[in-house]
Amino acid sequence: MAANAPVTKPSVLWLALLILVGGALVLIAGLTLLTLGSITLPQGAGIKQTLTRAIPYIGVVLGTVDIVAGVLILKYKRLGLYLAGASFGAAVLLLVYNVVTENATIGGAALGLLIDLAVLYFVYRYLTHEPHKSFFT
Repeated sequence: MAANAPVTKPSVLWLALLILVGGALVLIAGLTLLTLGSITLPQGAGIKQTLTRAIPYIGVVLGTVDIVAGVLILKYKRLGLYLAGASFGAAVLLLVYNVVTENATIGGAALGLLIDLAVLYFVYRYLTHEPHKSFFT
């Protein structure tokens, strides 16, 4: 009996909401840093100075991509999963960079890292496991 039961689409509402909220927070943080003005760093910091100044712009781009990915996932589009995987993967790398260069503390980055890793895990599950991956076109 169970073998003939119809397979229903997986609920992606919670994943899409997590991505949309995460994207909105990253976008707000990036825009806030941009409106506060340039970050003051000592002269001669080299590549660290350049990357630190780029973080607000990277945040705006990642936040925008996250919001687009969340909307596409609500529509069961595979492109949304790819965009979310790339964006949240880049966010994990950015958080690790910020902790290593002491721009952020481990405690401050823990919540963002937890959300990013959770989204990456569920994106991976939807891309690689049946019956979920067959519903995304």
